[in-house]
Amino acid sequence: MTPDPSVSIKSGKVQARIALRGAELKSLQFAGREYLWQGDPGWWSSSAPLLFPVIGRLPDQKINHQGRTLHLPPHGFARDLPFRLEDAGPTHAELSLRASPATLDMYPFLFELRVRFQLGDDGLYQNVRVTNAGAEVMPASFGFHPAFYWPARQSLRAGHSVRFTHPESSAAYRVDKTGCLVPSTLHSDVHDCTLLLDDALFDQGAIVINPVASTGLEYRDQDGGLVAIGWSGCRQFGLWTLPGAPFICFEPWHGHPSPCDFKGELSEKPGGFQLQPGQAKAFQLSVTF
Repeated sequence: MTPDPSVSIKSGKVQARIALRGAELKSLQFAGREYLWQGDPGWWSSSAPLLFPVIGRLPDQKINHQGRTLHLPPHGFARDLPFRLEDAGPTHAELSLRASPATLDMYPFLFELRVRFQLGDDGLYQNVRVTNAGAEVMPASFGFHPAFYWPARQSLRAGHSVRFTHPESSAAYRVDKTGCLVPSTLHSDVHDCTLLLDDALFDQGAIVINPVASTGLEYRDQDGGLVAIGWSGCRQFGLWTLPGAPFICFEPWHGHPSPCDFKGELSEKPGGFQLQPGQAKAFQLSVTF
């Protein structure tokens, strides 16, 4: 199979590769070590998809908007479409996706999704800008979905943890097998900002903290810190893996899957945002070593 077209960038010991399909980060290395999950169809074939214009799975993959039924795939369509490479240099790349007849059939709004990757000697900085390019209010959600190796530096899964920048006492939820959001008691497992990773945490599906108090975390193993992840513009946070899978996803979102009892219109979907004509919203993600 021919690999998707991509662009590679490098700064000092940090190097990254971004696929034009989905503007998806496909590799992130520091000092020659790969930290980003490389994808495996036997588990999960993605590495770091961008989620737009919805997050999660809609009931029956459809939702109503002003008398029209919209059919949107799980996590939206941006991750599956080719982006245009707008600019690239040794340490940066900028890509964009705009509305097209194919997207308007699923999501009747004019938009621009612009993504910039910038490397520094300490890591990766990703900036995303969602713009309403149309004449009506645009409801949307956006999320990051990067996956990192678990275990990261050695064969033992035990001893890995997540330390948030703030205590996380907000309501926590699960994404059940149907893709719906259901209440959870996970917050009782976060002690002194720290969550110890264990496969049993994910037996019932992904974990969602809503709202998230933190603006970053440190992913650690028994030997110390692996990566620091920071974000802005995101109000929710998801953690996901499949029990036994060799990766863990850290997912800052503005939006979340539909609650199981939600029957409303797209504009009423909880968790997302609405942009006025010409308005834009910015999101940032950093991964530093």
